[in-house]
Amino acid sequence: LGFHVVAGQDLSSADLAGLTEVETFTGATLPVAADGDMITVGGGQAEVVVPDIRTANATVHLIDGVMLPPS
Repeated sequence: LGFHVVAGQDLSSADLAGLTEVETFTGATLPVAADGDMITVGGGQAEVVVPDIRTANATVHLIDGVMLPPS
């Protein structure tokens, strides 16, 4: 699960679209790419399908797959 979390940052989809990578909770680097309204993460492993869900302590972005950390 830690590979799906960016700790210490509250990133909106607009923030993500302006980045090329983020550091996950596990310390791994996760590539981020934006093409128009489409944002992919993990080198294309998953696409953000529901962005910007606000919770009490974070912004959640639902993705369409499970990303696997590098071996």
